[in-house]
Amino acid sequence: VDSVFGSGQSVLELPRSVTVLTPELMKRFALENLGDLGRIGAGTQVANYFGIPGTPYIRGVKASTFFNGMARAYQRNEMPVSFGSLEALDLVKGPTPAHMGPAPEGGYANFIPKSPYFDRSRGSLGITLGANNKRRMQLDYGSPVLVGDWPAAYRVSLTVQDSGSYWRNVDNDYVSLYAALKIRPNSDFSVFTAAEYYDFHSNENPGWNRVTQDLI
Repeated sequence: VDSVFGSGQSVLELPRSVTVLTPELMKRFALENLGDLGRIGAGTQVANYFGIPGTPYIRGVKASTFFNGMARAYQRNEMPVSFGSLEALDLVKGPTPAHMGPAPEGGYANFIPKSPYFDRSRGSLGITLGANNKRRMQLDYGSPVLVGDWPAAYRVSLTVQDSGSYWRNVDNDYVSLYAALKIRPNSDFSVFTAAEYYDFHSNENPGWNRVTQDLI
């Protein structure tokens, strides 16, 4: 694991509880936002603050969010964190290592961004239809290129969702457009840059939730 304590180590050597969610596991558990963390085990729920999961809660307390090892601003309910730019996730239970800066005591989720392909061109198209009028489409493509005489690669991912939710008049609509470029001048040095456009549309759920048999 490279993203938890610096240089690559075996998970068995880490003094923390670490769950490494590979791209395959992300698809298998259908993890599309922080609200889905409860599917992967106990102690990984998220606090739904006004119905919008903006930060993870691990072992019952607040946790941090990192993107490729860089701390993201803490937020509770401004908007859900976009999953359109990531393909894997490290979930760490326990205090964050000191070299990553001050963070809540619960632990942290480190997003592993979608990285360009250097071996060959690859592309995929996924369409999801579900309950509550959920419609989701994701188009992903990447290919190696040359930047001058240097080997490079790019990747573009577009995710569009039009969906309702369990609650009336609380939608979950967004557009995520992500692009990444990686350049390797030599085998010991590389430059990685990426950007995402994220447009989310919904509203808070300030109502009183009456527990029905369906909800149970």
